[in-house]
Amino acid sequence: MEAWRAATAGAAAFWMTRRGTPLLAAVLDGARLVRRRRRDGRVVPTAAGLGPVGAGVAAAAAADDDDRSVRRLYLPVLAGALAGVVDDAAVGGPRGWRAHWQSLRDGRPSTGILKAALIGLMVGAAASGGVRRRGAARSILTGASAVLAANALNQLDTGPGRAAGAFVAGYAAVGLMADPTRREGWLAALPLAAAVLGYWPHDRRGAVMMGDAGANALGAALGWVAGESLSLRRLVAWTATLLAVNGLLDRWSLSRWVELRRSALRARRPLAMAGPTAAHGQGVSPAGAKVPSALG
Repeated sequence: MEAWRAATAGAAAFWMTRRGTPLLAAVLDGARLVRRRRRDGRVVPTAAGLGPVGAGVAAAAAADDDDRSVRRLYLPVLAGALAGVVDDAAVGGPRGWRAHWQSLRDGRPSTGILKAALIGLMVGAAASGGVRRRGAARSILTGASAVLAANALNQLDTGPGRAAGAFVAGYAAVGLMADPTRREGWLAALPLAAAVLGYWPHDRRGAVMMGDAGANALGAALGWVAGESLSLRRLVAWTATLLAVNGLLDRWSLSRWVELRRSALRARRPLAMAGPTAAHGQGVSPAGAKVPSALG
């Protein structure tokens, strides 16, 4: 896709999600099938990631100048989104690699394991025209990075704005590391990235959640873009970084750390800024406040 076409499609996708996300949220909330409780206790519509995915696909298709990279990108993206909707509509289920692995060992493969296999195979096959054209190593690494990115985004989606922000940051990082001769794939995903930027403010306010529908699709896109844009050496480093991030997220709760830091900051505020005084039966003096450790 030419740069001006990608930019035009990106502007259209940004406008669609910035204006259309509240309407999509109302539809999802009315359906009552795809709602989830955030860590702060609020129940919000999930699967709102369908918004940026749909807007990105529509804008890229409208601007497509018969570029095969666009079709190779958005087929696994749509497949990941549809598979994610099934998980969003389901109640409960394991989260994190250790939980999924345990369910597999118990002979009850989770939907997460099945989705990971689907995303990895589709993105790996679509990478650079498949195994025959670019080799097995690139296809395997591309599929692995897509699965790892999808899981990381899914883990981050428990807090407002984190998954969308992580995708934008990852997309920008791939662009900075991209081989100058391999930018076609990165440009093909520009409408999708712009759509996520338009969606991001709504997610940051906590009005919606991206859900598995968004995390799976955006993870597939990020893995495919990395496989198309990076040299093999940088693709290895990128996949290893995602593996480390997944390990941290599986063992260490980012949401818990944020909550502890906020509690520590509130406890350190002067009494005048802390709200009601102890005389009203609420609040404590700064000297008597217990400051939780950020390390738990």
